[in-house]
Amino acid sequence: LHSSINDSNSRTIYLVTLIYLYYLSSRETMLEGKDLQKCAQNILNQNHNTNAFFFYHINVLDTVKTAYNYIQSLMHWWDYMDIKGAKRLVIDTVILDFFMFTAINAAWKEEELSKIVDALIPDGMFSVYSRYFPSENNDTIKKFYQQFNEIFSDKLDEDTLNANILLLKSVFDKKYKTEEIAEAASNPITEEMLGDFKEHCMQTVTSYAASQFSSFTFNNDTSDDEESPHIRKKNNVTILKSVVPLYLFKKEEYSSYFVDSIQQNMGACFLNTILPWIKHKVFSYKDRNKQQYLVETITQNGISFDTVVGEKNKKWNEDNKTLLFNVIQTASELRFPRMNNFYFVFDSKLVEFSMSNFKVEFADVELDELSDDIRKDESGQIEYNITNQLFVPFDEPELKEYLHNISRKVIITADIEYRITQDCIGAGISITVD
Repeated sequence: LHSSINDSNSRTIYLVTLIYLYYLSSRETMLEGKDLQKCAQNILNQNHNTNAFFFYHINVLDTVKTAYNYIQSLMHWWDYMDIKGAKRLVIDTVILDFFMFTAINAAWKEEELSKIVDALIPDGMFSVYSRYFPSENNDTIKKFYQQFNEIFSDKLDEDTLNANILLLKSVFDKKYKTEEIAEAASNPITEEMLGDFKEHCMQTVTSYAASQFSSFTFNNDTSDDEESPHIRKKNNVTILKSVVPLYLFKKEEYSSYFVDSIQQNMGACFLNTILPWIKHKVFSYKDRNKQQYLVETITQNGISFDTVVGEKNKKWNEDNKTLLFNVIQTASELRFPRMNNFYFVFDSKLVEFSMSNFKVEFADVELDELSDDIRKDESGQIEYNITNQLFVPFDEPELKEYLHNISRKVIITADIEYRITQDCIGAGISITVD
């Protein structure tokens, strides 16, 4: 055994043997309860003290540098297979876990453990980080780590187990954050990207305003009529305020989703403008009298209309699915993206509306605008959700710089002019999800 520790070739052979026995004995679910698993477990049990001696004397960092990549390539296809079906290959994961658990036991300080982790995972930390720490309770990684210790040394008490896992998480946090910060700094949002994105937004809002609101032009014949309602104006109305990530600033990634968001907000702005002149009621989606309300409101109030905001051929989940369609079939349809929870009918001849003087501005994202992605731990340390609920500790200045590189707050404003020429111009409903 002494020669196995001191001689690199013998040490590698011994490591390969231990790793494969570890895999067969506890990590391959297809072997559960089978003789091959029991055989591997017996070999490890019979050599428990010898293996513990080996681990105690091994230089983990040197071994990782000299043997880890070779062992990964050697054992890459050593997964146990069943000819009757497919399976997920796990041997690469098991090899990494073997070295990682060995490192946790060998390194007493974070600096030492960090050097070993750097050697095991030079870059591309995300996949390993998300597998080891997918949730806050760390149950899965603790289970595998404790099992490893029971096989090769002794079961750890709960305090030591938690302390070692938290030490590893601290190393992972810092390495993953460092990678993300470096990537963001090397490929930040540029002024050119902002300029192109602004142009894209301006094209979207101006073309959409022209296509959707051109029928509501102002009637110049009534502009000087004292009895006619005055034109109302609202300047710098916020149409959209949204945090936009880096990838959307790339030309090839201008997404239909963001365009839909702009168009949805423009539609909402229009509907909110005319809503005070609409006979309107809020319904639960479960209510089966939504059509009846609209038909009765139209009839009882003598409402004439020529426009439907919503889908004319909507399939209502009610007893009479076509009650409303029989009333609205001759009306024109006005649709806005992702606004299925609203249904309005109104007389477009009574509405004059324009949206103009669009502005697109950018600002840095403020931390208090990221309430879902920022939290503080018990010590007051800021933790930021980089992705997939992976909350990583940040200092406030470095987080602000990181956010500046990867995102911007986009604010789109417009001037609105409108005139409604009757007290009641239509009827409508909003549908809520209980």
